[in-house]
Formats: sequence, C-alpha cells, structure tokens
Amino acid sequence: MQYDSADKNLAIGLVRDLMKNPHVKPVDTQEGIAFAFNEVVYSFSDLVSIFLDNIEKIKEW
Repeated sequence: MQYDSADKNLAIGLVRDLMKNPHVKPVDTQEGIAFAFNEVVYSFSDLVSIFLDNIEKIKEW
C-alpha cells in the first residue's frame, strides 16, 4: 500500500511520542532496539505500520 508522506511523518511522530510514555520500555532484541508495551514487544517499523494502517482507516470514515 502506498502512503502519502504527510501520513508517514504523522505516524513517525506518533511513535516518537509513544516512546516517551513511561510505560513503554526499550528492549534489546536480535533485530535491534524494540519497545515493550503491555508485555508485547514491537519494532519501530511495526509501530509505524500500525499507526499508518489506523490513519488510513480513519480517512475512510
């Protein structure tokens, strides 16, 4: 799926803000640094993808 650059920038900004949350902890994985939230570990790119998917869903409303 093609995302527009404004949506990509928004998603990256949302992930950066999420990483500042005290409940989100950085963890070292074999793939590099990831982030644990509610005992689930997400890579930075996974989080960006989740936000991008949700941005697209919101646009469809």
